[in-house]
Amino acid sequence: MILNQIINIIESFIGIYFIDKLSNKDYEHRYIYIILFTALSYLLVTLYDIYHINNNVFIIIDIMLYYLFASLTSKSSYSVNIFNAFMVWVILTFSNSLAIFISKIVYYNNYPGITIETAIVSKIIYFISAYYISKTIKKYQHQASKTLWYINIVLACLIIIHVELFDIIFETVSLSPNIIFGLLIIMILSIVVFCIFNEYLKYQKEKHFLELELQHQKDNYQNIINNDKKIKKIKHDLNHILLSTIYC
Repeated sequence: MILNQIINIIESFIGIYFIDKLSNKDYEHRYIYIILFTALSYLLVTLYDIYHINNNVFIIIDIMLYYLFASLTSKSSYSVNIFNAFMVWVILTFSNSLAIFISKIVYYNNYPGITIETAIVSKIIYFISAYYISKTIKKYQHQASKTLWYINIVLACLIIIHVELFDIIFETVSLSPNIIFGLLIIMILSIVVFCIFNEYLKYQKEKHFLELELQHQKDNYQNIINNDKKIKKIKHDLNHILLSTIYC
């Protein structure tokens, strides 16, 4: 029981840690916010375990909690903050799925369901994934645009399908070939969506630099034109002075 609570606290902290890694890190009362939202997330998970809150309601409230934390700690747009909140759940479900696959390989036909060992492995994968993914997307995230809303819709659909598959696993306490195939497809799609998003952000960053370079070249060109006009004016004035001097 105590070990379950420790695992829940770690899970709550990793989600908040992921959002914090993507923030500006210069906001006021940073550590107070981290502790507060970790406690709120842990409280939500505890209530979910005790009162068996509807899964969909739990997910929506949890994502809203991460979104609120992202909004308070980052100056990014709404779409970026929503993406960050969705990514917490995508990474979490991905980690749980990978831990389940590892457990299935270890136990083979005698799969015991979700065990403490599986949960621990899941949280280790969760932390490693959250750390490296946040490190990767933070470099380019400020270049995100309206296209991010379409990616958010895809992520929301992946989360819903993924969680529904988990419900089947928890109810049946077994991994049928169809469930394994479904989890595998969702995991691959999650990786593909993230890779596409990462490449898209790189493209946006390069595009931004090219636009700045183009603007710089336009400014230089305009300066050359202005200088050329000044030179022509000086030349005209000089000719006038020379003619006046000759006349004198």
